[in-house]
Amino acid sequence: IPLAALAGILMMTSVRMVEWENTRSILRAPEADRIVLFITFFVTVAFDLILAVEIGLIAAGILFIRRMSELGILNQSVDEIVQPHVKAEPIQVCPYVVAVRVAGPLFFGAAEKFMNEMKKRIDMKVLILRLGQVNMIDATGVMAFRAILEHTERIGSKLYISSLQPQVRFVLTQMGLMEQIPEQRIFEHADQAIQAASERMAKEICIGCPHYVKERCDLFKKPSEAVRA
Repeated sequence: IPLAALAGILMMTSVRMVEWENTRSILRAPEADRIVLFITFFVTVAFDLILAVEIGLIAAGILFIRRMSELGILNQSVDEIVQPHVKAEPIQVCPYVVAVRVAGPLFFGAAEKFMNEMKKRIDMKVLILRLGQVNMIDATGVMAFRAILEHTERIGSKLYISSLQPQVRFVLTQMGLMEQIPEQRIFEHADQAIQAASERMAKEICIGCPHYVKERCDLFKKPSEAVRA
């Protein structure tokens, strides 16, 4: 077979191997997927397919870790903790009690951000972590958690936890962190943690404060409908 004819056959075969419809779909995909496509394509053209596949897998892994490390941390007023279908008794809310919702996997890629964000809020007397949307934690995440716990104890603040997922509780137990957190500071719902924290403030911290007159704190917000979340 003449080489020119063989070259033409190979070109036609290579063109037919390209899944054009899937390629067009990827071009409309998120930026990370397009980056992997272009990296793999250019390495294939410049070097060879085997190297391109290896580099493409590495790039996809790096971008996946980056995406997973985007931990969401939302500072919430306790008045915002609302699920209308389940109501609790109205409670008074101490302004020195702050609830923080953490969302996303707490692993090595997000541990540093978790620590930095928590330290910004650590000046509160009580910090309530709502962990219902944390579905995974690794050893680095546990170490970050322990550092926050030890820091709060050192400065006289208290850390409360609500909505702890079973798989996260298991890892915390396995690594001995649950032993450092008193059971009375772990709650199923956020409103229970808020109630307990406010009661603790009234009994232990508010006494002697100039705002605390006749067993009533002038800084208290108006009673709000707290609900379980």
